[in-house]
Amino acid sequence: MLGFAAIWIVYSAEDNEKISSTVGALKVIDLPFVMQNYRPSTKGIIRIENFSERQLRIIGEKQGVCELEVSGGGLSK
Repeated sequence: MLGFAAIWIVYSAEDNEKISSTVGALKVIDLPFVMQNYRPSTKGIIRIENFSERQLRIIGEKQGVCELEVSGGGLSK
């Protein structure tokens, strides 16, 4: 049985995105702004790689839920 990592990408209080991924799967997230920083709510659920200034690669590490806050250019996602 494959585990799932549920990930909420938070842009702002009003604007967020929910994605899910199987453990070991790769997702590329396109951002609507140039990223300056990111912060996961829970360590070890996902691995985050800075792919470019407007993209992140998210890899499910283990089953669980993680909220990922991404900020940059005066915006927060």
